[in-house]
Amino acid sequence: MKFASELRRKGDLSYFRMNFVVQKENYKEMVDFVQWGIELGVDEIFFTKILNWGTYTPEEFEEISMMEKDGITPKPELKEILQHPVMKSDIVDLGTIQFGHKVDQIGIVENYYMWELEKRGGKLFS
Repeated sequence: MKFASELRRKGDLSYFRMNFVVQKENYKEMVDFVQWGIELGVDEIFFTKILNWGTYTPEEFEEISMMEKDGITPKPELKEILQHPVMKSDIVDLGTIQFGHKVDQIGIVENYYMWELEKRGGKLFS
């Protein structure tokens, strides 16, 4: 990461983004991760909620996810982290945590990647 940071500072790297998948095992590290990103001089830190691509049973996933059952509302513990002042930094993008990204009626996650592309570049898909 330090090497990538040096490349960005020298202009040899045009954009430096760090991604963070939020789940029960790591949500308490979000503030430190942003502070680290600031130190490294990253352009963006992109947070996404963990998604269940069929890896977990519904019960396991409910335990792992930091979102309520609706898949949209952050659990109280995550809400507390999101209130930390560093989380308001210009480099922080709360990605799918702030976007109402739902699971459809048959339990398949909407196409997150299409959503991110559209968010970055405007209306790309119909």
